[in-house]
Amino acid sequence: MAMADPVPAPLPSFVDTGGLRRRVLHWPGAGLSKLPASPIPSPDGAGAVDARRAVQAALEMVELIQLFNQGQSAQGKAPIEIGIGIASGQVIAGFTGTQTRATYTCVGDTVNLAARLEAHTKVLGHPILIDENTWKGLAGEVAAVEQEPVQLRGKSSAVRVFSVPLKAEAPEIGSPR
Repeated sequence: MAMADPVPAPLPSFVDTGGLRRRVLHWPGAGLSKLPASPIPSPDGAGAVDARRAVQAALEMVELIQLFNQGQSAQGKAPIEIGIGIASGQVIAGFTGTQTRATYTCVGDTVNLAARLEAHTKVLGHPILIDENTWKGLAGEVAAVEQEPVQLRGKSSAVRVFSVPLKAEAPEIGSPR
């Protein structure tokens, strides 16, 4: 892919799911981090809503990439692929840098777990993986398929991992199953 090629921006998914007004976006290296509920509490006060919105945004991002790849294919160009890891839990968040150049970022085990899940999407061949805390937060509102527990780098024990079927494979979020 040439640098001049337009790539679908993931931002509409973040905005439409309660995004930029209370979400943190951070591009560490080649990845994108999204901190769904920091630092302002959800107006609805529910972690399940944040888990659902994070999964909804991930599904929309994958859909945008699929549409982009249709155009790539029509032009004889190679497709691009993304992997998304979603983990829910405590993080340390705040500004880092200097007075002239500061960035808002987050660190912690939850951030690392999300990064490990993103990397594991390549191994499992599923574009969206979530951790057990996110799965519990969804409370059955979103279809998820449990995968084999996996030993991820930096974790002392195996982690329960769930894949999220793409929209074509699953009922709409919030609809009866």
